This record gives sequence, structure tokens and C-alpha cells, in this order.
Amino acid sequence: TCSKPLSIKGFRTAQEAHPWLTGIPAIDSPHLPGEYRDASEGYDVEKLVFVQCDVADGQSRDEVRWISELAETDEPRIAGIVAWAPVAEGSAVAPELEWLATSQGLLTLMGLSLPSRSGT
Repeated sequence: TCSKPLSIKGFRTAQEAHPWLTGIPAIDSPHLPGEYRDASEGYDVEKLVFVQCDVADGQSRDEVRWISELAETDEPRIAGIVAWAPVAEGSAVAPELEWLATSQGLLTLMGLSLPSRSGT
């Protein structure tokens, strides 16, 4: 049993865009649960937490749905999601928080929204 929490990130670049991955060939491709199982063979990993990593605008909910589906069908050790929400936008974050609060399945936690790379 691992005494430290682990997190995984599954990039599904064919479905959701992660613009910041462009030019990083080592990770700019899908990394799915089967690959993680192979890489962690021999370790007793009981639970996993998925952390959203700057998915393209408008695709955050799709990624949360996809990870929830993976938890039900392919990787039952996924116990939670640290989901993106535009908290820096003040009250404009309310619809996203409401959607996350009503998401079926996994415990969904709110992550912080970082400023854009362009500084805006």
C-alpha cells in the first residue's frame, strides 16, 4: 500500500486539446489507464486522483465526464478529480461550480485557475 497520495493525468489529445503540450512529444499523446497499470506494475496503488491540466477553453466539462466514465469502466481506482474552475473570475465562476456540484459519480474538487500564458 502506498503511503503517499498519487495523481495521474491522462492526456486524450484526440478529443480534448491541451495547447501547452505542443512541442513536447514525450507527453503530447494519449496516456490511458492501461499504460499507467503497466508502468505501476509491482506497486500496490489503491486509489488515484485525476488532476486537470489546462485543457483548452470550453473542454473542461468534457474531460471531467471522460474521467468519470473511465472510473466506471476502465480504472475503478480513480477516486477523485481535481477539476478546473475559473475562480479568478469572481461570481462568473458560479455556473461551473454548480455544474461540478451536480456531477454524477466521483468526488469533484475545484482547482485554481491560473493566469493565461499571455499575461491576460
